[in-house]
Amino acid sequence: MDYPKQQRLKIWAHASVQFAEEAPQLTEQLQEDAYPAKIERIFTFGIQGFD
Repeated sequence: MDYPKQQRLKIWAHASVQFAEEAPQLTEQLQEDAYPAKIERIFTFGIQGFD
């Protein structure tokens, strides 16, 4: 929500969830060296539409 302009973005999407061990290449791309948390799950959103 952009409160100063009183606008919002509405997104319609389908989500899929993968465990990090199931997608090691994607997990490696998403991992930040400066952020020590371990990635456990990856949420992927397929955008169907927006307004």
